[in-house]
Amino acid sequence: MSEAIASKEERLAAYNANVAAAEKDPRLSPETGKPLDKVTMFRFGAGFIVFGLLCLSSNKSACRHQLI
Repeated sequence: MSEAIASKEERLAAYNANVAAAEKDPRLSPETGKPLDKVTMFRFGAGFIVFGLLCLSSNKSACRHQLI
């Protein structure tokens, strides 16, 4: 059981180090501490644009908040 706690603490320490590194350099990913490559940024950007256009063009209320 202590091995699981130690590994959990190590993972938390690594995560906190990655977050601190990402705060210093915004080009780094908070999850990995490594820079995001252009292909990944393009894929997320394209997905965001496609999803946004689908939400704007749909007549369903799936993408619209009920208070609006």
